[in-house]
Amino acid sequence: MKAKKAAAPDPPGPPPPARGPCEALGAEIDRLLAAVAPSEDVRAHLRNAAVELLKAIRALIDERIERYSAEPRKGTSIPVE
Repeated sequence: MKAKKAAAPDPPGPPPPARGPCEALGAEIDRLLAAVAPSEDVRAHLRNAAVELLKAIRALIDERIERYSAEPRKGTSIPVE
């Protein structure tokens, strides 16, 4: 039977960062996204615009529901000679 080697203890602290092309590409993508990301003011404006758009769609749906739920109008009698 072979003797098992004792495992080396883990070094304290976080593991060393991975090095490679994927890490460099990921960092570059993060930098690019940070450069083109809108400011918080712009994001708040877009969020408010999205809320207003959803309210407009809700109003259209409510109007359509009212139209379909209304009693159908009956025709008028016209005397024919």
